[in-house]
Amino acid sequence: MYNAHLYSFTKKTYASLILMASPAHIPDEIYFPPPSSSTSAPDSDIYHILFVPGNPGCIAYYQTFLATLHQQVNDPTSSSRSAVYGRSLRGFEIHASSSHSPVASHFKKGPWGLQAEIDFTEVLLHTYVTKLAKASTSNSKQKPKLILIGHSLGTYIILELLRRRNERLRKARQKGEWSRDAEVAIEAAVLLFPTVVDIAKSPNGRTIGWVAGLPYAAAVVSTFARLLVGALKMFGAAVLLAVGKWFTNMPDDSAAVTAAWLMTKGGVYQSLHLAKDEMKEMTEDKWDDEIWGAAASATTEDEEKSKSSRTKLFFYYSAKDHWIADHTRDGLIAIRGRRTRDMAVEKAGGIGHDQRPIMDIDDGDVPHGFCIRKWQRRVH
Repeated sequence: MYNAHLYSFTKKTYASLILMASPAHIPDEIYFPPPSSSTSAPDSDIYHILFVPGNPGCIAYYQTFLATLHQQVNDPTSSSRSAVYGRSLRGFEIHASSSHSPVASHFKKGPWGLQAEIDFTEVLLHTYVTKLAKASTSNSKQKPKLILIGHSLGTYIILELLRRRNERLRKARQKGEWSRDAEVAIEAAVLLFPTVVDIAKSPNGRTIGWVAGLPYAAAVVSTFARLLVGALKMFGAAVLLAVGKWFTNMPDDSAAVTAAWLMTKGGVYQSLHLAKDEMKEMTEDKWDDEIWGAAASATTEDEEKSKSSRTKLFFYYSAKDHWIADHTRDGLIAIRGRRTRDMAVEKAGGIGHDQRPIMDIDDGDVPHGFCIRKWQRRVH
Protein backbone atom coordinates (compact mmCIF):
# COMPACT_ATOMS: atom_id res chain seq x y z
CA MET A 1 0.00 0.00 0.00
CA TYR A 2 2.78 2.43 0.89
CA ASN A 3 4.49 1.76 -2.44
CA ALA A 4 1.44 3.04 -4.28
CA HIS A 5 1.45 6.15 -2.11
CA LEU A 6 5.17 6.66 -2.52
CA TYR A 7 5.22 6.49 -6.28
CA SER A 8 1.91 8.19 -7.02
CA PHE A 9 3.61 11.46 -7.96
CA THR A 10 2.58 13.34 -11.06
CA LYS A 11 5.26 14.44 -13.50
CA LYS A 12 4.89 17.99 -12.20
CA THR A 13 5.39 16.89 -8.58
CA TYR A 14 8.41 14.76 -9.45
CA ALA A 15 9.96 17.65 -11.34
CA SER A 16 9.49 19.92 -8.32
CA LEU A 17 11.07 17.28 -6.09
CA ILE A 18 14.13 17.15 -8.32
CA LEU A 19 14.44 20.93 -8.02
CA MET A 20 13.92 20.90 -4.25
CA ALA A 21 16.32 18.01 -3.72
CA SER A 22 19.20 20.25 -4.73
CA PRO A 23 20.63 21.90 -1.59
CA ALA A 24 21.65 25.00 -3.57
CA HIS A 25 18.45 26.84 -2.65
CA ILE A 26 18.62 25.95 1.06
CA PRO A 27 20.15 28.79 3.13
CA ASP A 28 22.48 28.60 6.13
CA GLU A 29 21.75 32.24 6.87
CA ILE A 30 18.55 34.26 6.50
CA TYR A 31 18.28 38.04 6.52
CA PHE A 32 15.27 40.20 5.76
CA PRO A 33 16.24 43.90 5.92
CA PRO A 34 13.99 46.63 7.35
CA PRO A 35 11.80 48.37 4.79
CA SER A 36 13.14 51.60 3.38
CA SER A 37 12.32 54.73 5.34
CA SER A 38 10.25 55.97 2.40
CA THR A 39 7.43 53.67 3.51
CA SER A 40 7.47 54.96 7.11
CA ALA A 41 8.61 57.92 9.17
CA PRO A 42 12.34 58.58 8.58
CA ASP A 43 13.04 58.73 12.32
CA SER A 44 11.04 55.60 13.16
CA ASP A 45 12.51 53.03 15.53
CA ILE A 46 14.39 50.14 13.96
CA TYR A 47 14.14 46.73 15.60
CA HIS A 48 16.45 43.85 14.77
CA ILE A 49 14.96 40.43 15.42
CA LEU A 50 17.58 37.71 15.87
CA PHE A 51 16.38 34.12 15.75
CA VAL A 52 18.11 31.13 17.39
CA PRO A 53 16.99 27.68 16.11
CA GLY A 54 16.54 24.43 17.97
CA ASN A 55 18.09 21.02 17.30
CA PRO A 56 18.61 20.18 14.43
CA GLY A 57 19.92 23.71 14.09
CA CYS A 58 19.18 24.28 10.39
CA ILE A 59 17.84 27.81 9.97
CA ALA A 60 16.19 26.80 6.68
CA TYR A 61 13.47 24.98 8.65
CA TYR A 62 12.27 28.43 9.77
CA GLN A 63 12.35 30.22 6.43
CA THR A 64 8.58 30.45 6.01
CA PHE A 65 8.12 31.44 9.65
CA LEU A 66 10.73 34.20 9.50
CA ALA A 67 9.42 35.52 6.17
CA THR A 68 5.89 35.69 7.57
CA LEU A 69 7.15 37.30 10.77
CA HIS A 70 9.02 39.95 8.79
CA GLN A 71 5.93 40.73 6.77
CA GLN A 72 3.69 41.04 9.83
CA VAL A 73 6.00 43.20 11.97
CA ASN A 74 6.48 45.57 9.04
CA ASP A 75 2.81 46.27 8.56
CA PRO A 76 2.38 49.57 6.66
CA THR A 77 0.53 51.04 9.63
CA SER A 78 3.40 50.28 12.03
CA SER A 79 5.39 53.18 13.48
CA SER A 80 8.60 51.09 13.49
CA ARG A 81 10.65 49.05 11.05
CA SER A 82 12.17 45.63 11.66
CA ALA A 83 14.89 43.44 10.24
CA VAL A 84 14.93 39.66 10.79
CA TYR A 85 18.11 37.60 10.96
CA GLY A 86 18.91 33.98 11.70
CA ARG A 87 21.75 31.54 11.11
CA SER A 88 22.17 27.79 11.46
CA LEU A 89 23.90 26.56 14.60
CA ARG A 90 27.51 25.44 14.21
CA GLY A 91 27.76 22.00 12.63
CA PHE A 92 24.37 22.23 10.92
CA GLU A 93 25.50 24.12 7.82
CA ILE A 94 24.27 22.67 4.54
CA HIS A 95 27.01 24.36 2.53
CA ALA A 96 30.69 23.86 3.26
CA SER A 97 31.39 27.51 2.44
CA SER A 98 29.34 28.58 5.49
CA SER A 99 31.82 26.78 7.74
CA HIS A 100 34.54 29.17 6.57
CA SER A 101 32.71 32.40 7.39
CA PRO A 102 34.51 34.83 9.74
CA VAL A 103 32.36 33.80 12.72
CA ALA A 104 32.33 30.06 12.03
CA SER A 105 36.09 30.00 11.50
CA HIS A 106 36.52 30.60 15.25
CA PHE A 107 34.86 27.22 15.86
CA LYS A 108 36.68 24.91 13.49
CA LYS A 109 36.73 21.52 15.19
CA GLY A 110 33.53 19.60 15.88
CA PRO A 111 31.39 18.05 17.03
CA TRP A 112 30.08 21.03 18.94
CA GLY A 113 28.40 20.58 22.30
CA LEU A 114 25.93 22.84 24.08
CA GLN A 115 28.50 25.27 25.51
CA ALA A 116 30.20 25.57 22.12
CA GLU A 117 26.85 26.42 20.49
CA ILE A 118 26.24 29.09 23.15
CA ASP A 119 29.72 30.50 22.53
CA PHE A 120 29.12 30.47 18.78
CA THR A 121 25.77 32.24 19.07
CA GLU A 122 27.33 34.78 21.42
CA VAL A 123 30.06 35.63 18.90
CA LEU A 124 27.38 35.84 16.20
CA LEU A 125 25.37 38.24 18.38
CA HIS A 126 28.42 40.38 19.19
CA THR A 127 29.32 40.60 15.50
CA TYR A 128 25.81 41.74 14.65
CA VAL A 129 25.70 44.21 17.56
CA THR A 130 29.08 45.69 16.55
CA LYS A 131 27.74 46.37 13.07
CA LEU A 132 24.62 47.97 14.52
CA ALA A 133 26.64 50.16 16.89
CA LYS A 134 28.76 51.47 14.01
CA ALA A 135 25.68 52.11 11.87
CA SER A 136 23.82 53.92 14.65
CA THR A 137 26.77 56.28 15.21
CA SER A 138 26.17 57.86 11.82
CA ASN A 139 22.45 58.29 12.46
CA SER A 140 21.68 58.91 16.12
CA LYS A 141 17.97 59.32 15.46
CA GLN A 142 17.64 55.64 14.59
CA LYS A 143 19.03 53.81 17.59
CA PRO A 144 18.73 50.05 16.92
CA LYS A 145 17.04 47.73 19.36
CA LEU A 146 17.26 43.95 19.55
CA ILE A 147 14.58 41.34 20.04
CA LEU A 148 15.74 37.75 20.48
CA ILE A 149 13.51 34.84 19.48
CA GLY A 150 14.43 31.24 20.17
CA HIS A 151 12.84 27.86 19.60
CA SER A 152 13.35 24.84 21.85
CA LEU A 153 17.13 24.57 22.44
CA GLY A 154 17.41 28.15 21.16
CA THR A 155 15.44 29.36 24.20
CA TYR A 156 18.04 27.95 26.59
CA ILE A 157 20.82 29.53 24.53
CA ILE A 158 19.08 32.91 24.76
CA LEU A 159 18.74 32.77 28.56
CA GLU A 160 22.45 31.94 28.80
CA LEU A 161 23.33 34.82 26.48
CA LEU A 162 21.32 37.19 28.67
CA ARG A 163 22.99 35.86 31.83
CA ARG A 164 26.47 36.35 30.38
CA ARG A 165 25.56 39.81 29.13
CA ASN A 166 24.27 40.85 32.54
CA GLU A 167 27.48 39.64 34.15
CA ARG A 168 29.62 41.69 31.77
CA LEU A 169 27.49 44.79 32.29
CA ARG A 170 27.63 44.38 36.08
CA LYS A 171 31.41 44.04 36.06
CA ALA A 172 31.77 47.04 33.75
CA ARG A 173 29.61 49.18 36.06
CA GLN A 174 31.62 48.11 39.10
CA LYS A 175 34.87 49.08 37.38
CA GLY A 176 33.44 52.23 35.85
CA GLU A 177 34.29 50.95 32.39
CA TRP A 178 32.53 51.14 29.03
CA SER A 179 30.88 47.99 27.71
CA ARG A 180 29.84 47.41 24.12
CA ASP A 181 26.86 45.46 25.49
CA ALA A 182 25.36 48.81 26.50
CA GLU A 183 25.48 50.13 22.92
CA VAL A 184 22.37 48.25 21.81
CA ALA A 185 19.38 47.41 24.01
CA ILE A 186 17.95 43.90 24.03
CA GLU A 187 14.34 44.94 24.44
CA ALA A 188 12.71 41.52 24.65
CA ALA A 189 13.20 37.80 24.23
CA VAL A 190 10.45 35.52 22.92
CA LEU A 191 10.91 31.86 23.85
CA LEU A 192 8.90 29.43 21.75
CA PHE A 193 8.26 25.98 23.24
CA PRO A 194 11.05 26.59 25.77
CA THR A 195 13.05 23.59 26.93
CA VAL A 196 14.94 25.59 29.53
CA VAL A 197 14.71 23.17 32.48
CA ASP A 198 14.52 19.39 32.96
CA ILE A 199 14.32 18.39 29.31
CA ALA A 200 15.46 14.88 30.26
CA LYS A 201 12.25 14.42 32.29
CA SER A 202 10.03 14.93 29.24
CA PRO A 203 8.68 11.89 27.32
CA ASN A 204 11.03 12.43 24.38
CA GLY A 205 13.85 13.46 26.68
CA ARG A 206 13.72 10.15 28.53
CA THR A 207 13.97 8.27 25.22
CA ILE A 208 16.81 10.39 23.86
CA GLY A 209 18.59 10.23 27.21
CA TRP A 210 18.46 6.44 27.17
CA VAL A 211 19.67 6.20 23.55
CA ALA A 212 22.39 8.82 24.03
CA GLY A 213 23.62 6.96 27.10
CA LEU A 214 24.38 3.82 25.10
CA PRO A 215 28.06 3.31 24.18
CA TYR A 216 28.87 4.74 20.73
CA ALA A 217 25.18 5.53 20.13
CA ALA A 218 25.87 8.70 18.12
CA ALA A 219 28.46 6.94 15.96
CA VAL A 220 26.24 3.90 15.31
CA VAL A 221 23.10 5.89 14.48
CA SER A 222 24.94 8.40 12.28
CA THR A 223 26.73 5.59 10.41
CA PHE A 224 23.44 3.80 9.77
CA ALA A 225 21.83 7.05 8.59
CA ARG A 226 24.77 7.77 6.29
CA LEU A 227 24.59 4.28 4.74
CA LEU A 228 20.83 4.55 4.25
CA VAL A 229 21.09 8.00 2.70
CA GLY A 230 23.94 6.81 0.48
CA ALA A 231 21.85 3.92 -0.77
CA LEU A 232 18.87 6.15 -1.53
CA LYS A 233 21.08 8.73 -3.26
CA MET A 234 22.05 6.05 -5.79
CA PHE A 235 18.52 6.41 -7.15
CA GLY A 236 18.76 10.19 -7.20
CA ALA A 237 18.26 13.00 -4.70
CA ALA A 238 14.59 13.26 -5.65
CA VAL A 239 14.03 9.67 -4.49
CA LEU A 240 15.70 10.48 -1.17
CA LEU A 241 13.40 13.47 -0.78
CA ALA A 242 10.33 11.42 -1.71
CA VAL A 243 11.15 8.72 0.85
CA GLY A 244 11.75 11.40 3.45
CA LYS A 245 8.38 12.99 2.72
CA TRP A 246 6.60 9.68 3.02
CA PHE A 247 8.39 8.61 6.20
CA THR A 248 8.16 11.92 8.09
CA ASN A 249 4.93 13.33 6.59
CA MET A 250 6.66 16.69 6.27
CA PRO A 251 5.66 19.35 3.74
CA ASP A 252 7.90 19.78 0.70
CA ASP A 253 10.12 22.56 2.05
CA SER A 254 10.85 20.86 5.38
CA ALA A 255 11.48 17.51 3.69
CA ALA A 256 13.95 19.19 1.34
CA VAL A 257 15.87 20.70 4.28
CA THR A 258 15.91 17.33 6.04
CA ALA A 259 17.19 15.56 2.93
CA ALA A 260 19.94 18.16 2.46
CA TRP A 261 20.89 17.94 6.15
CA LEU A 262 21.08 14.14 6.03
CA MET A 263 23.41 14.40 3.04
CA THR A 264 25.89 16.58 4.96
CA LYS A 265 28.97 15.05 6.52
CA GLY A 266 28.45 14.54 10.24
CA GLY A 267 25.06 16.25 10.49
CA VAL A 268 23.30 13.39 12.29
CA TYR A 269 26.29 12.83 14.59
CA GLN A 270 26.34 16.53 15.46
CA SER A 271 22.63 16.51 16.32
CA LEU A 272 22.93 13.46 18.59
CA HIS A 273 26.11 14.76 20.23
CA LEU A 274 24.36 18.04 21.00
CA ALA A 275 21.23 16.24 22.24
CA LYS A 276 23.31 14.26 24.72
CA ASP A 277 24.65 17.53 26.12
CA GLU A 278 21.13 18.93 26.33
CA MET A 279 20.03 16.00 28.50
CA LYS A 280 22.97 16.50 30.86
CA GLU A 281 23.04 20.29 31.14
CA MET A 282 19.48 21.55 30.67
CA THR A 283 18.34 20.54 34.14
CA GLU A 284 17.53 22.84 37.05
CA ASP A 285 16.65 26.54 36.93
CA LYS A 286 20.04 28.30 37.02
CA TRP A 287 19.06 31.95 36.46
CA ASP A 288 18.56 34.65 39.08
CA ASP A 289 16.05 37.47 39.48
CA GLU A 290 18.10 39.71 37.21
CA ILE A 291 16.99 37.43 34.37
CA TRP A 292 13.59 36.38 35.64
CA GLY A 293 12.48 39.64 37.22
CA ALA A 294 10.43 39.76 40.40
CA ALA A 295 6.93 40.59 41.53
CA ALA A 296 8.06 42.99 44.27
CA SER A 297 8.47 46.70 43.55
CA ALA A 298 11.97 48.14 43.40
CA THR A 299 13.16 49.93 46.53
CA THR A 300 16.37 51.63 45.40
CA GLU A 301 17.37 53.81 42.46
CA ASP A 302 19.79 51.14 41.17
CA GLU A 303 17.04 48.52 41.28
CA GLU A 304 14.70 50.85 39.39
CA LYS A 305 17.34 51.36 36.68
CA SER A 306 17.94 47.62 36.53
CA LYS A 307 14.25 46.96 36.06
CA SER A 308 13.84 49.57 33.35
CA SER A 309 16.70 48.06 31.33
CA ARG A 310 15.85 44.41 31.95
CA THR A 311 15.02 42.33 28.90
CA LYS A 312 11.32 41.47 28.86
CA LEU A 313 10.70 37.72 28.55
CA PHE A 314 7.76 36.04 26.84
CA PHE A 315 7.28 32.26 27.00
CA TYR A 316 4.97 30.39 24.63
CA TYR A 317 4.16 26.76 25.42
CA SER A 318 2.32 24.07 23.51
CA ALA A 319 -0.74 22.59 25.20
CA LYS A 320 0.86 19.16 24.85
CA ASP A 321 4.60 18.96 24.26
CA HIS A 322 6.59 15.72 24.26
CA TRP A 323 9.78 17.72 24.88
CA ILE A 324 8.44 19.51 27.98
CA ALA A 325 6.74 17.58 30.76
CA ASP A 326 3.45 19.15 31.90
CA HIS A 327 4.58 19.30 35.53
CA THR A 328 7.85 20.99 34.48
CA ARG A 329 5.98 23.65 32.51
CA ASP A 330 3.34 24.24 35.18
CA GLY A 331 5.94 24.39 37.95
CA LEU A 332 8.02 27.00 36.13
CA ILE A 333 4.97 29.14 35.40
CA ALA A 334 3.91 28.98 39.05
CA ILE A 335 7.33 29.96 40.40
CA ARG A 336 8.77 32.27 37.76
CA GLY A 337 6.03 33.56 35.50
CA ARG A 338 2.63 35.11 35.12
CA ARG A 339 -0.08 34.66 32.54
CA THR A 340 -1.42 37.28 30.14
CA ARG A 341 -4.73 37.20 31.98
CA ASP A 342 -2.92 38.28 35.17
CA MET A 343 -1.85 41.53 33.50
CA ALA A 344 -5.45 42.73 33.23
CA VAL A 345 -5.98 42.04 36.95
CA GLU A 346 -2.78 43.91 37.85
CA LYS A 347 -3.77 46.89 35.72
CA ALA A 348 -7.25 47.06 37.21
CA GLY A 349 -5.85 46.84 40.74
CA GLY A 350 -3.14 49.42 40.16
CA ILE A 351 -0.38 46.87 40.73
CA GLY A 352 2.86 47.76 38.95
CA HIS A 353 6.52 46.84 38.69
CA ASP A 354 5.85 43.14 38.12
CA GLN A 355 8.78 42.21 35.88
CA ARG A 356 8.20 38.46 35.74
CA PRO A 357 8.00 36.84 32.30
CA ILE A 358 4.68 36.40 30.54
CA MET A 359 4.20 32.63 30.21
CA ASP A 360 1.25 31.47 28.13
CA ILE A 361 0.05 28.09 26.90
CA ASP A 362 -1.33 27.74 23.39
CA ASP A 363 -5.07 27.12 23.43
CA GLY A 364 -4.94 25.13 20.22
CA ASP A 365 -2.88 22.25 18.91
CA VAL A 366 0.28 23.94 17.59
CA PRO A 367 3.05 21.32 18.03
CA HIS A 368 6.58 21.73 19.37
CA GLY A 369 7.95 21.11 15.87
CA PHE A 370 5.78 23.77 14.25
CA CYS A 371 8.67 24.75 11.97
CA ILE A 372 8.66 21.42 10.14
CA ARG A 373 4.90 21.17 9.83
CA LYS A 374 2.23 23.38 8.27
CA TRP A 375 2.01 25.67 11.28
CA GLN A 376 4.69 28.24 10.52
CA ARG A 377 2.27 31.03 9.58
CA ARG A 378 0.19 30.59 12.73
CA VAL A 379 2.86 31.05 15.41
CA HIS A 380 3.01 34.86 15.37
